[in-house]
Amino acid sequence: MMAYTSKLKGILRPVPQMELSEPCSQAEALMFRYPDAGCIAVVDRVGRPAGIIVYNRFFHLLTASRNMGYLLRQPVQNMMSAPSLVADLHAEPEEVLQHAENRHKILRRDPVLVMEGERIAGALQISDLELLQPAPAPARDREQAAGLSR
Repeated sequence: MMAYTSKLKGILRPVPQMELSEPCSQAEALMFRYPDAGCIAVVDRVGRPAGIIVYNRFFHLLTASRNMGYLLRQPVQNMMSAPSLVADLHAEPEEVLQHAENRHKILRRDPVLVMEGERIAGALQISDLELLQPAPAPARDREQAAGLSR
């Protein structure tokens, strides 16, 4: 019997985690330590995903604020959003991408948290998922196929 290998595992990025009550200054520090993650998973006391801090949105809020110091002292739960998509590690990439595209347009490019059982395995970037999609056939090939079906 062959072991099942997830297609998502190959594009999964490590994602830092922090608890709800930790300050936003800790989130900022994690972003610089894990620049490729794209997000931070905010977890409850038992490690379940409670929210997500998306880097670009977080930095936009910080830089647009007149009182950045105040925001950095706030608990991260005040700046997080609910994870807009959580997927299972063994889900098909096409299915995850379809669910991502069905989110509200503001959230469509948000990273996807990936679970392996009860634990957060990492995060997926939408651009990485799109790279797994088969390229469309060139126009000439489609025309030839259409000619064969007549």
